Amino acid sequence: MQKPLALLAFTTLAFAGASFWLWREVSAQRAELASAQARIRDLEHTSSVEVEAADSASAAVQGESAAMSRTRSALATPARSFAEEQAERAEIEQRNRAIRADQKARGRWLLRDREARAARVERLKLGLMSRFSDLQSLLHLDSETIERLAALEAEAQVRNLEDPPMIPDGQLDLDPAVSPASVLKQQAEQRRYEAQLASLLGEEKVKEWQDYQRTASARGVARELRNMLEGSANPLEESQMPALVRAIADQQLIEADLRTTHPIAARGLRDESERIPMLERFVEMGVRQVQQRHDAVAPYLSPAQLIRYDEMNRLRLEQLRNDLRMARATQSVEQRGAAKR
Repeated sequence: MQKPLALLAFTTLAFAGASFWLWREVSAQRAELASAQARIRDLEHTSSVEVEAADSASAAVQGESAAMSRTRSALATPARSFAEEQAERAEIEQRNRAIRADQKARGRWLLRDREARAARVERLKLGLMSRFSDLQSLLHLDSETIERLAALEAEAQVRNLEDPPMIPDGQLDLDPAVSPASVLKQQAEQRRYEAQLASLLGEEKVKEWQDYQRTASARGVARELRNMLEGSANPLEESQMPALVRAIADQQLIEADLRTTHPIAARGLRDESERIPMLERFVEMGVRQVQQRHDAVAPYLSPAQLIRYDEMNRLRLEQLRNDLRMARATQSVEQRGAAKR
């Protein structure tokens, strides 16, 4: 009895050992298979990277080849003469003038449509209301009056787009016997505009409104100075603004009158050869104006504020000098080009 039991135990142990050995072999084979699959994936990834790198290198070589071809083509093409470049510039300028004229004509044509015209008036009105944001404090106008004023000004601007003014502002005593019908029509429109303005604002406010328009540029300069001084130890106070704006506006009026005494500035440039003499004259005037502007506002600014105002004006003078340098450099290049012809 013991012998069969011993045999059974031995058989069982042998079977268990064989099973363990078989499990170990299968596990080893599975690990080798997984390792082989991982190596295959690495090889595939490496291959794709190498292919992409090869493609990129090929594209770079092709790009360099194309660039070299363009360079060789450019070097093989003879340089254009100065006269050819001048002719091309003249042609471009003529084409641009034609485009601008066409745009103006198209704009006038669009204004014939009632809906397009109303949209243009509304757009201008909204823009003017934004610009007139200080009217409430300066002219003491309520918001409804400001909106009506903006609408009146927008309508007048659109009328000027439809029919550009042919008579000076405020000149209402033209002789009907010798004036064309179009001029008489504009005269009537101007009278109607001024009557509407007086009805909206009153005679006294009309004068204040005209002064507000005249000092627009001066207010811009004063605001620029105020922004420069904001946060400093010497900010520009609101109480200083009215007198400062008036002083700047009066000086600007003097400068405008002086500019019109220069014959080129008065009639405008006939050609580019007149630009340098005009800029030279403006630089000479600018040197004197730095001191004149200083003297004009000195009573209304503190010493520290006056230093910053002088800096603003010296910067504008330097910009004008740079314009002159650029004009001289341009003339020199053009003269050298003309000498090579």
